[in-house]
Amino acid sequence: MKVIVDIYIGIPLILILLMALLRQRNTFFWMLNVLSFGSILVFLWATSRWEMVSIYLRTVFSISFILTCVGSYMRRQTPLHPPSKMGTILAITTHFVFIGLFSVLNWFTFKGFSPPAKVINLASPLRNGSYIVLHGGASPLLNAHFFVPPQTYAMDILKINKLGMRAKSVLGGPVLEDYEIFGKRRHY
Repeated sequence: MKVIVDIYIGIPLILILLMALLRQRNTFFWMLNVLSFGSILVFLWATSRWEMVSIYLRTVFSISFILTCVGSYMRRQTPLHPPSKMGTILAITTHFVFIGLFSVLNWFTFKGFSPPAKVINLASPLRNGSYIVLHGGASPLLNAHFFVPPQTYAMDILKINKLGMRAKSVLGGPVLEDYEIFGKRRHY
């Protein structure tokens, strides 16, 4: 689980720092960085288990990336020593691979947010607090239940605390009382 948390925090931080620290040689390369890094961040924004670290980090990382993109656009400059032709081709190819791959993944992810043809509206059995849906939606990228036919549209509901986390600690733990939803009354 710690590796998962490192990915959710580490990858966005690395991409934001790269965007902040790398000097873009022109608008084309700046746009390639924005699109490739942005498509990765959008995928993480939509599919990561943010309730483990804090759902508010999604917003923090999104705003940080936008501000960093604006700042890096202002700092574009032609390099003193232009990169080799092979380095340029490799950089462009790598960016296009990331843009293509994560655009497809994002399309499948966001397609999962659209409801099926026949929808049943239900009232929430939970009151008093903030709840989020985990593993819900019409995409295997959003819903771990998707490939189990009776559970295709099943969902897990979590209660989050004021810090936007599901438990008292980042990784939760074996003590059920540490989880916000444990022992909460259901209303039928």
